[in-house]
Amino acid sequence: GSGTWDNVFRIYAPQLERGKVTTFTPTSGEAVSRGTNFTPAFQDTAASKPVYSKDADGVQAVSFDGTNDFFRTSIETPVAGYIAGVWMTKTDGLAKGMFSSSNAVAVAGARLNKSATTDRATMNRLDGTINAAAQGTTTLSSKKFVVDGHYTATDASIRVNGGTENTSATALTATSTNYFRIGAEGSGGETQTNYWDGKMLAQIWIPGERPGADNEARIRQLLAQICEVEDVV
Repeated sequence: GSGTWDNVFRIYAPQLERGKVTTFTPTSGEAVSRGTNFTPAFQDTAASKPVYSKDADGVQAVSFDGTNDFFRTSIETPVAGYIAGVWMTKTDGLAKGMFSSSNAVAVAGARLNKSATTDRATMNRLDGTINAAAQGTTTLSSKKFVVDGHYTATDASIRVNGGTENTSATALTATSTNYFRIGAEGSGGETQTNYWDGKMLAQIWIPGERPGADNEARIRQLLAQICEVEDVV
């Protein structure tokens, strides 16, 4: 997508941006990173940089290799947040992080990921002792999908392509100093695990309370239109 929108990470020719336009114009197959002087999302290790790609219809994406590719952000986990994105992956029974600051109950944070047991999208809020997990009903695959959800100190929710909203209600502590990763799950401190094996076409992060049903539907429709995803409501 293009244009300017605060709190949106998007592939804009094709770097991850936050309310800022870039003139960077890579070629398909080139490794991409925002670099050392731009945070909220960056990757300075050459071997861990996702790769830019463009399909026959001109839809842009970054590809993660499932081994060590990810973007690091400077965003610590606040008490609440709304996450939406367009992703592609494989059905392989492995946990993989989309936008995550935690990989386990013992690591306080939040995560939007693919579950290892069901290959479904899951939104988790974790506080060191409790895991509030809301899981979608759609098995994720190589087909493009729009996923969105939210978490707070009291609940979490998840949707895939605007379908049934699944929720979890559990009281949790407020914040965490663990940072979000894109394309992996934070595992505490400066480490990460559960690397995404597939593509990201768009990613939105809005800290604080959820935007509301109408606005969330508009966000899903916008992402579906920009990334050419069918059957999104």
